[in-house]
Amino acid sequence: ITLNDKVTGTTGYNVNITGSGTVNLYNQLENADVSATGATVNMSDNKNTTYLVNSLTSNASAKYAIDVDMENKTSDKIVTTQASSGVVTIESINYITSNSEKQTFQILETQNDSIQLAIGDALASQVVEDKLSKLTDTVTNTDDFDQSAGIMLSTTNTTNDSITIQKAQDY
Repeated sequence: ITLNDKVTGTTGYNVNITGSGTVNLYNQLENADVSATGATVNMSDNKNTTYLVNSLTSNASAKYAIDVDMENKTSDKIVTTQASSGVVTIESINYITSNSEKQTFQILETQNDSIQLAIGDALASQVVEDKLSKLTDTVTNTDDFDQSAGIMLSTTNTTNDSITIQKAQDY
């Protein structure tokens, strides 16, 4: 299923995305209460879209594909106006442009920590730890800190609402 046009209705109409297939979501589901279970929600259309929904309930089995524009420092984003819950599992990232800088992209803009991002199996090999955040107050002149390139969950406003794309770097 591909949704290219904006869908709008009275606030709180239900959109249920279920099953084992893919829904290509290339435009708004304005005012919708969206529920996703099992399916792939593909938002990768080579442009960054802010999806404004009333609420989102997402099961960890639902997989999401998003766009990230490293050069312009933008990404797809899901913004909810009401309480939401569950897990948004990022299964793939479409890089519209590249850049070697470390950048953080807020993917979820929600009211609380009840909905969070997770990294899916297809991206698991790219997950890295933020070495600088693990530093203690004591560092010696022989310590060597190298940061691997990859992605990690991060927090902008609510827990795990963002991803950080890290470049390889020696400190």
